Amino acid sequence: MRSFLIVDDSKIQIELQEALLRHKYPNAFVTSALNGMEALEMINRMEYTVILSDIAMPVMDGIEFHKRLKGETPFMARRVAFISSAIDDPATTSYLLDEWLPGLAKPFDNREYLDFVETILSSEARDLPSEQGNAYLRRHTRLKADEKCMLEPVDAPIAASNGVIAKISDYSEEGLGVKCSGTKLPIGLRVKVFIDTFNVAMKGAEVVWSEFVGGNNRAGLQWI
Repeated sequence: MRSFLIVDDSKIQIELQEALLRHKYPNAFVTSALNGMEALEMINRMEYTVILSDIAMPVMDGIEFHKRLKGETPFMARRVAFISSAIDDPATTSYLLDEWLPGLAKPFDNREYLDFVETILSSEARDLPSEQGNAYLRRHTRLKADEKCMLEPVDAPIAASNGVIAKISDYSEEGLGVKCSGTKLPIGLRVKVFIDTFNVAMKGAEVVWSEFVGGNNRAGLQWI
């Protein structure tokens, strides 16, 4: 049986998430905690399929909660996802990237929330080398500005080289935008994208637009 633990200091937020989860998963066990300390005590008594935690909370915030859980029960720490208005804070973004944790920004609409939970249930971070894991990253990972990547051509060389180093300017489930210097990325080129942060090869992509201005190339790649 699936089980969900909601960790949030807002009772209104807890009631909303509980209602959504019980409607979508009528046979699931759903419970809540008002801060990280309460959540740790509950996890000591029971395992949960997914732990959905806020970040800014009294007593123990979400980041400290995850750090404590990682030290005490590592396999449960891998089941944490953050839902917070602080998702886009630079320190939070950096922590989520370092720990490979998914995040959803508040406020959210009901469909967005349920899609987020369904994706967590269907593909886990430890499956990153698989197509499901790559889809999980593309959907929920928030990369830092100027994240470095390597574009390795699949069916044609890039400027007589085996690849080119680029920086990511935009990133989504559909594709990514990149910028690089001194190299023209031709439209139609198929590449394999390696993200330095994860040291994994993402699913292939195709250059769908490209412009070369002042020695710098900006291009849009679509996942294939």
